[in-house]
Amino acid sequence: MKKNTIYSFSTHQSAISTQFSLLRHVTLPPEVTKLLPKNRLLSENEWRAIGVQQSCGWVHYAIHRPEPQIMLFRRPLNCQQQQENQAQAQIICQFSEQQPDI
Repeated sequence: MKKNTIYSFSTHQSAISTQFSLLRHVTLPPEVTKLLPKNRLLSENEWRAIGVQQSCGWVHYAIHRPEPQIMLFRRPLNCQQQQENQAQAQIICQFSEQQPDI
């Protein structure tokens, strides 16, 4: 069995809280770092494709050129609450659409 896949690496992650958002840095192994574009941020689909796994709401927001192996992410502090509120609103909307008019 070949063992040259880059999707099974482990990442070092640490999160820092600011007044408005959580910040996280993910350290990539050297073989993955070589695949990163030098002059642009990655979309969620792109960073997931190279094997970064984390919950929804994270955005690649900056490149730290002296350390290209470190990806910087952020998400709003209340991101999980916003997602739960949206899910609840969708359920209520679907339920009210299914109810017959009286």
